[in-house]
Amino acid sequence: MMKILRRRPKLVAAALAATVALGATAADLAIEHVADRRMARTISCRLKPTGPVRARFLDPVAGLEALTGTLGTAQIDANGIHRADTDLNLRIALHDVTTKGTYSTGTATATIPYPSLQQRLSQGKDSALTLGTDGTGLTLTTTAGQIGLPVTVHTSLTVTPHSLTITPTTITLMGQQLPITALAHLPNTSAALTSRLSPHTINLPQLPAGTELASAHTDPSGLALVLTLHHHTPAAAPAQPCPTT
Repeated sequence: MMKILRRRPKLVAAALAATVALGATAADLAIEHVADRRMARTISCRLKPTGPVRARFLDPVAGLEALTGTLGTAQIDANGIHRADTDLNLRIALHDVTTKGTYSTGTATATIPYPSLQQRLSQGKDSALTLGTDGTGLTLTTTAGQIGLPVTVHTSLTVTPHSLTITPTTITLMGQQLPITALAHLPNTSAALTSRLSPHTINLPQLPAGTELASAHTDPSGLALVLTLHHHTPAAAPAQPCPTT
């Protein structure tokens, strides 16, 4: 059952890498002094999402630009982005965007929908395991014991700037919330299974300079990974120009 805790880190790490790359791309797009609709068309060209794209400046751009050369805060939402064999919904917010192509800080949030995670997992031996949330954290639901009792494993997610730790905490069995160690007492539950129920840390040593993992949490739609983006200077030119008219 808990092979997921070994396999899923590769998926999460790939999603984080994709988020950073997409965040950099969207940052370059947002800092172009363009109207919202034009920016959304350019983002659609670059990221090629299957879902809707929305890009907008949240502040009264004209007044800010006239006084300070600052465009304010830009927000980009793009759904249905496919990277590293993973579907992502992306939201980026960039603060103090300027006409010179810089910003002071920002955040990039990639939400991996549960069906996308489930589809990835169903290709292996964990097809009977269902991912979801109990409203507070990531849950893993399966059956265990001699008669296949339904079991929900609850986990907690903790982060450092360059790592994510998944910790199984409790199980729900027959309506009762019990410690993880209770699994060892179910008939026909293997020692190998219970031994996998230990915290698993995913190290992220290759995040770009100025990018840090800030938090990870679940919401009704999926697992959300939040990165902070610090001070950006854009590249000299985009690798693949897109129409801007």
